[in-house]
Amino acid sequence: MARLLLDEQLPRRLKTAFRRRSASPVGDMRWIGFRNGLLLRRAEPVFDVLVTMDKGIPFQQAVAGLEIGVLLILARSNRFPELEPHIEQIEAAADAVKPGAVVELDLTSPRPSAGG
Repeated sequence: MARLLLDEQLPRRLKTAFRRRSASPVGDMRWIGFRNGLLLRRAEPVFDVLVTMDKGIPFQQAVAGLEIGVLLILARSNRFPELEPHIEQIEAAADAVKPGAVVELDLTSPRPSAGG
């Protein structure tokens, strides 16, 4: 089972919303405040995917060659009520992330209504 590390800008409550994945917030690991490079190096042997909303990571960090992937969530807000309805999408995107790769998941598009 892929282990997810939730970056500090994501709500802690998100960890309990995942149905098919084990997720840990950086706070649970006592890694709050770590710069992205150190965070990735610490997370690499323990986690499969770093889930973040930090748009700078692909530009600031050389992720290629690492044994961890990055899932970059693009959303209107980092609040739990905004992200929780998308848990299945987030899990599916996390499944698609390969080590050393960054995958973007855009949640900013409006969801289609049930009536069409």
